[in-house]
Amino acid sequence: MNKKFIAIVLFFVMSFLLIGCDKDPVEGKVPNAPKNVVILEDNVSWDKAKNATGYIVVVNNEEYFVDTTTFSLDGIYMEDGDYEIFVKSINREIESIEQSNSVAYTVDRSTVRNEVYIRLLKLSNESFEPNMAKEDFEYEWDYENYQSTSKSMENLSVSLTAAGMSGTDIDSMKETIDDIDEIDMDQEGSMTLLKTKIDTFRNMDITVDQLTYVLYSYAVYTLSLQIEEELEYLNEDDLEMLMKMKDLLDDEKQVFINGIRSSINFMFELYDGIEVTLLNSFEAMKESEEFNTDEFIILKNEVVAMLTDVIPSAQDFENIYSIFGIISGEYLELEKNDWDSIIKGSAIMSINAMTVQLMFLGSIDATTVNEFKAIVEKLHNEEVEMKVVSPATSAFELVDYILNYIDEFYETNKELIDALPDVDKDAIKTEAYIISEKVVLKVMEQELSADDYTYYSDYVERFFDNIDDFDTAMSLISEKGKDEFDFFVDNQGIIFPLLGTIYGFWSNEEDPISGDDIVEYLNQLFAFNKLTFNDYEKADIETVFTGFKIPMELLLKESLGLSRNFDASVEVDALLPHMVTLMYNVVTLENDFISYLDDQNVVESIIAIHDFTSDEGPTNEQMIEIGEILITKLSAFLTEERESLVTSTITVLMDNIMSRQIILDNQEMTIEDVATLKAEGINSFNSFVEQIDIMAEYDFDNLTTEQEEMVLSLFFIV
Repeated sequence: MNKKFIAIVLFFVMSFLLIGCDKDPVEGKVPNAPKNVVILEDNVSWDKAKNATGYIVVVNNEEYFVDTTTFSLDGIYMEDGDYEIFVKSINREIESIEQSNSVAYTVDRSTVRNEVYIRLLKLSNESFEPNMAKEDFEYEWDYENYQSTSKSMENLSVSLTAAGMSGTDIDSMKETIDDIDEIDMDQEGSMTLLKTKIDTFRNMDITVDQLTYVLYSYAVYTLSLQIEEELEYLNEDDLEMLMKMKDLLDDEKQVFINGIRSSINFMFELYDGIEVTLLNSFEAMKESEEFNTDEFIILKNEVVAMLTDVIPSAQDFENIYSIFGIISGEYLELEKNDWDSIIKGSAIMSINAMTVQLMFLGSIDATTVNEFKAIVEKLHNEEVEMKVVSPATSAFELVDYILNYIDEFYETNKELIDALPDVDKDAIKTEAYIISEKVVLKVMEQELSADDYTYYSDYVERFFDNIDDFDTAMSLISEKGKDEFDFFVDNQGIIFPLLGTIYGFWSNEEDPISGDDIVEYLNQLFAFNKLTFNDYEKADIETVFTGFKIPMELLLKESLGLSRNFDASVEVDALLPHMVTLMYNVVTLENDFISYLDDQNVVESIIAIHDFTSDEGPTNEQMIEIGEILITKLSAFLTEERESLVTSTITVLMDNIMSRQIILDNQEMTIEDVATLKAEGINSFNSFVEQIDIMAEYDFDNLTTEQEEMVLSLFFIV
């Protein structure tokens, strides 16, 4: 190949590469200051500055960014007064070292403001006129009301005029409000008509910034007016609170402005997203005599599309939540950064929640709606009967359907959901506990006497100092509780209606409950009982008790009527391990017994002997048959190990808990009394076991009269 040709090709390739890699000629350079700033009518203009990618217009310390060389003052909030305006150049993040020349600008809307004031005054009360005197009113309080209203309307007129509104705008607003009030929402096309009327407000020549400052400035004035008018009636605390709020509005002006602006933006975007087609779909559904699945799906899809377009940004949510952080922080004497993690986390969680909700709504199709509708109709049409399980079944069928749908939705969208922004849960939890403590103490300080506050606040502070123990306990309870909840859901919440059924609330003669039903119900209750307790090890019970140790101290003192100077922590520390042992022993025995009944089919065997759904009770012969089952099974269940566990439980209760001096004093007992109770308890249990073992050896096919009486007495003994 010709070398000259290759050289030419390489030259062009290198030329293109060099052109493609060439940097922005102004990147990194300090821009020149703008020159020749002038104002013509309400428009600020200036010459283009070298190396500038944009400009900052400064109006009395308020900054506005533009990427052109003009700026309209019509679009910003400007109260009457003198303004100094200048411009700075920027090159991305780099500002010009110097600023432009300053120009003066004077705003005087006194004539328009007076028009707006008169219109507002008339709207508040048709009889009100400017500059009315005390003599114009029959009663003094009417005059005072006029003065207050006049001041309020005067200030509002300043805010509205500063936002560019005129007296004509006020008249138009009143006319529109009157028109809206007359709309019959039951008539066809009312939704579309309502939006048309509201559009009058939305289409007014007022920007979001202007409306934001109207609301902010009016809030500041209203607060100032309240302080001024009620000064002599306010107590010291209320006055201090109002003064703090006013100072807060002044000191944190930008926080309030940002939050209000973000809220208004969201509302405007939401409103602007409502298309005529959406309203028509809504109207069609409203007019339809029957629910139409296809119409519902169309409407739902339009709503989802609209909401998807207007989800606020994380910064918008932070702006909104920051207002609450500032106000609450002032009340609780916290710094703004004490809320940072909660505010940022709440913003992310809000976006995530809206995103997932819209995904969920989007997943609903016609099949889902029809299935859901069928269950609802079944529930609605079902006759309410005394038999508790009947109406409840459909209700829990509905719950079960919804929960299963949610599970399927999550599994289908797991990757998308898991990829959503995460939050710093530990930081949020730490801040939440700090704030919770502040809230509790603040409320207590306001509601309790000084002595009570000193006493109870000590427990609150100690509780939050040991909040990690409580958090660990709650996490454990939550973890264990999830399995219980899943069981509850998987069984369609049948546990609650079963309880009613088993206790005899059935009287439907046409469809009586059967013995098999009772067996099924009891077995489910047994399963739920085992699930509730069987998963708790002794260490788990200790974790829960430790988490609630400090509230237990207070409960102990309150329940026993101990003096406030008594150190209950020593007692709870001493009692806690014994309470753990006692609870664990009881749970162990209960679970063993329930499992044993289940394994031995005791319930099934008893139900087979007598129809407990009949009006007649079991005969003596049937009672003896049932007694044989109970006696033989109990005798086998009460092994030496389990008997020892019962005896040791009674011993722990009496020797380690009841024998504490504070409990003895409270119960007006002596240590000898407790020893007597302990002996009686152990003897009673041993006697019961002995009787059970003796009866277990009976020949139940050939019982004597005395033996029959002993077997029947078992039911009273138990």
